[in-house]
Amino acid sequence: MQLSAWVARSQREALYTPDSPWARFVHYTSAESALKIITSKRLWMRNTTCMADYREVQHGHEILVRYFADAQRRGSFEQSLEQCAPGSAIEAMKLFNQWLSE
Repeated sequence: MQLSAWVARSQREALYTPDSPWARFVHYTSAESALKIITSKRLWMRNTTCMADYREVQHGHEILVRYFADAQRRGSFEQSLEQCAPGSAIEAMKLFNQWLSE
């Protein structure tokens, strides 16, 4: 494992310990749907065109655009992704850039 991937994994594991105040997941749903998520251990994402408030998706996209505008951050992301699945970084960035132009 490369140093950058190891550092990222170590930071993530330190951040998401069971006693960490950051180890939370927020999802607005009904109690019935929450139980289905918990019992099935699956979370289905809705098409953003069906959302009442699409702004949070735009906000997330804007954060990613700013992040990937930094060549060092983008390179680190691509290097880490390539270690997991060769060829995936090029494909992921190609898809991301296609969405950017839409």
